[in-house]
Amino acid sequence: MRFSNRTVICAIAVVGVLLASGVAAAANKTSHTERTFDASDIDKVVVDVSFHSVNVDAVAGSNIDVTIDLEFGGSSSKAERLLAEYEPTFKVVNGTLTIKSTREGRSSWNWFSSSRKKGKVQLYLPSGIDLVVDSSSGKAEVDGDFGDATVVCDTSSGSVEFAGGANEVRADTSSGTVRVNLTRRAEVVWADTSSGSVFIEGPAADVSADTSSGSIKAHGLLGDGNFDTSSGSVQASWDEAPAGSFVRADTSSGGVTLTFPEGTQLKGLVDTSSGGIDSDFPGEYSDRGHRLKLRADGPAVKVSVDTSSGGVKIHTN
Repeated sequence: MRFSNRTVICAIAVVGVLLASGVAAAANKTSHTERTFDASDIDKVVVDVSFHSVNVDAVAGSNIDVTIDLEFGGSSSKAERLLAEYEPTFKVVNGTLTIKSTREGRSSWNWFSSSRKKGKVQLYLPSGIDLVVDSSSGKAEVDGDFGDATVVCDTSSGSVEFAGGANEVRADTSSGTVRVNLTRRAEVVWADTSSGSVFIEGPAADVSADTSSGSIKAHGLLGDGNFDTSSGSVQASWDEAPAGSFVRADTSSGGVTLTFPEGTQLKGLVDTSSGGIDSDFPGEYSDRGHRLKLRADGPAVKVSVDTSSGGVKIHTN
């Protein structure tokens, strides 16, 4: 079959029109939302979002300021629909402010998973107000001194970073890294991640960290420590280790290094299947050097260490 030059030119023109209309229909759609709330009536703020990154800064003053930016790509109609479905809502009930930008009754990752999407929440929060951040795939960054508040961050695949002060800091993520950098004493620091590492720096009285395939590093501790990892190592050090504290470290294929202040008394059991034990503290070795029963002459920190294929080092600083 043969085509004339006129036929080819017409076909090219039609394609050009279609492409031009497609480009016009695929413009990005954005929204910008700002809200301010009187903090005197609010004890807790809950941020419930999907793919958004969340930044929270502690500030002086009596107002809670929130900014939410959204952007969707794809066809114009789809982007408009997504903006409407993810339109932020704000509700205050019994002293709790809930900030929400999720799809009601439907998964966030079905028919628009291939569309371009961006979301960001910026929150300015006065000290002393509890905070809960719940995000599916966005990261959470929390900065500043939140007083005696409890800060909780829960993400599916986003990292969690906290830098500042709070009474309690709790982080839970499936595949993200957790970083906690304390500027003053926290009573509780708790971190749980499946495939990310945990880094804790600063004075904390009670620390728990659990990861499946990442390492754990915790320094500047002041008391209890509970560490559990499957394929990563554990490194922990104490600025203060009062008698009566409990320290537990359990790994499958990673080593354990614990460092205590000079003069600390330790008691308990160190057990490793295929790794060696190197200890600055007195005790009795058995099982060809794979087991150490720590001996104390007075009030002591209780220690329990169990590894499958990693070595154990317990030193003084």
